[in-house]
Amino acid sequence: MKRLLMLRIAFSVATAIEISTAFLYIFSPLIVFRGGVEGFYSLYTYNIVFLGEAVRSDVLNYTNSMALLATLIYTSLQVLAIATAFSRRFEYIELSFGAALASIPCYGILSGLTTVALRELSRIPTTSRVVTLAGTIVFPETQVFKGPTQTLATAFLIASAVKLTLMATVLYMQLKALRT
Repeated sequence: MKRLLMLRIAFSVATAIEISTAFLYIFSPLIVFRGGVEGFYSLYTYNIVFLGEAVRSDVLNYTNSMALLATLIYTSLQVLAIATAFSRRFEYIELSFGAALASIPCYGILSGLTTVALRELSRIPTTSRVVTLAGTIVFPETQVFKGPTQTLATAFLIASAVKLTLMATVLYMQLKALRT
């Protein structure tokens, strides 16, 4: 019984780490711009200024709101998983495992939103010279830096794998205890 309690506590800690990593992922800058284009983009918000004018994009606004919605739903499911993991009733343990498994589509949603945002952000000009019929236009050069989101995405997936393994072990031990 102590072993089961320790596994449940470990599951709860792994889930809390996964939730923290998810929020760090959406709040951390995906891309940072310096030069003619100044600003940053994260899955939570963005602030991009091109030649003194604020850049607004419906696509980026959509990705921001969908990422926040997906993360909030995901977080509420994980809190449910933690709450039901400590239940003695087997039905609640199954509910906890289902809530833990529901996190898998969240990764796909966040990955897809990241891809859509990067495609939209790739349209921002970084070249310093544009030749037109009226002549050559020289813009200040823009440097693009990637944020720490790749590392956070990896940590997010590792925490999820640990969490699901612990939850499967808890479920197995509960089944074993019911059979004896």
